[in-house]
Amino acid sequence: MSDQWLPFDVPSDEQILALRRHALRELERISEEELARRLKVPLSALGGFLQGDRPEAPLLIALSVYDFGPYPDLTQLMSARFHQSYDYDTGSFESWEPAVDDFVEGETSGRIAGVVVDIGKLLAASAEDRTVRRILESLGCRFVFDSISLTPRQWLEAVRDRLLQRRA
Repeated sequence: MSDQWLPFDVPSDEQILALRRHALRELERISEEELARRLKVPLSALGGFLQGDRPEAPLLIALSVYDFGPYPDLTQLMSARFHQSYDYDTGSFESWEPAVDDFVEGETSGRIAGVVVDIGKLLAASAEDRTVRRILESLGCRFVFDSISLTPRQWLEAVRDRLLQRRA
């Protein structure tokens, strides 16, 4: 593998093993095909890496930026539909519901199911609205909760309900 053009230092064998452990842990939640799709790499390249092959540069880059955090699917929804550049006063959506609907139309059922699971995990782990708000902000959400009559927890519950309704 030619490492000269990589935008970062070539990872050590130990770092590659850590990436492999993260990927294997991710496969407890989603299929290998779904992970390859999310990474935008050929399934054969991911399969070889999981079997112990040293990754080629495109897979290495994809793995290094993939969100292996505790709420990867919820991060996708929050950063894609409720990010800081979204203007709720003049934006293309009049409320949060169409933003969720738009997300559902553009994502796989696996991703949507993952968001539902992530919301459940977040709500189970965080009792206080202040904590939920901070976690959502760390995931890229800049939704202005004062614009609606729901707390962050209530809003997440409503988002989960909408996802389940739209997915059905």
